[in-house]
Amino acid sequence: MNIGTIVIHVTSGRPVVSRCEEAPTGIRLIPAANAAALAAQATLALDNQGVSLDEEGLYLSSDELQAAAVFPPMELPADAITYGAARTILYPDLIPNTGWQRVRRDVEAGKLRVWRVGIGQDRRQYVSRADVMRLVEERTVPAMV
Repeated sequence: MNIGTIVIHVTSGRPVVSRCEEAPTGIRLIPAANAAALAAQATLALDNQGVSLDEEGLYLSSDELQAAAVFPPMELPADAITYGAARTILYPDLIPNTGWQRVRRDVEAGKLRVWRVGIGQDRRQYVSRADVMRLVEERTVPAMV
């Protein structure tokens, strides 16, 4: 799951700019501290997507809205490494494109937790080195017969 994705959460006819975080039961939405001040901008972003405030759910947030949102700091793991470093460690013998596909598959399978930090082109994705090394170990230990 990606952590730190900023969305517009429409609930009870109100748009709330929120950050998605992983929780034991799925995701947790953390409202922006200035969500009330961003409501008009969020409504405009939804209008641009053709979304009515009657349609409850999670919707894309513009880069401008994400930049304006104020959230409490997100804690990265102490051993955070980039996706690129994870690819190099996990799949050193594969061409980069294939390695990226495999890392994405590991993320989708829930084997790696991802922290997304930043907005738009400046967004970076991190994983825990300990999780990556655990996967490497799992793949190198021969199966018991």
